Amino acid sequence: MQKIFDDMLHQNVECYVDDLVGKSKKRENHFHDLRKVFERLRRYQLKMNPSKCAFGVTSKKFLGFIVRQWGIEIEQAKIDVILRMPEPRNIHELKSLQGKLAYLRRRPLILYVAAQERSVGILLAQKNDEGKENALYYLSSTMTPNELKYSPIEKLCLALIFSIQKLKHYFQSHSIHLVSNANPLKYVMAKPVLSDRLARWYLQLQQFEITYVP
Repeated sequence: MQKIFDDMLHQNVECYVDDLVGKSKKRENHFHDLRKVFERLRRYQLKMNPSKCAFGVTSKKFLGFIVRQWGIEIEQAKIDVILRMPEPRNIHELKSLQGKLAYLRRRPLILYVAAQERSVGILLAQKNDEGKENALYYLSSTMTPNELKYSPIEKLCLALIFSIQKLKHYFQSHSIHLVSNANPLKYVMAKPVLSDRLARWYLQLQQFEITYVP
């Protein structure tokens, strides 16, 4: 789905596996934006389930959250359930409470980054309720002639920065567990003197909650 709508992502469209949201900044543009979405679906012979569709709404439940123009909220009914729960009296009740609270916290995303001789690749994943990882995005990019001169650890940094540029909205809304064969975060953060390039990378990385997982 992400490949099909690649040129529309984060503009008129947001995708999550096979779920799709068409959006518009202005009401008067919405029909035009929807037409572009429908044309793309038709081109790839994809079908929608009418019972799961909603059009012309300013807020809607999506992936278990309420999405509005000003942000994402937890359903009030889920908050009320937790607020009404009695104080836990034993381990079983404590685990039950922790499970419900975990729903309010977004599961962290898992970012795999790799650097080859001439290209970088990333995989973004997330664990489901059973603890199995579901792939969300596969991305790759060929290096420029100048980037080919980078050291192996700098190429890993490049892969991480590339993922931020392409998937910034995920980084803004989730904590990220970074998996790679070396720690690009440590390389950038530990430099006593930063080059212009490393300084730019440092500023980008500082915006997000990223934890390296050895």
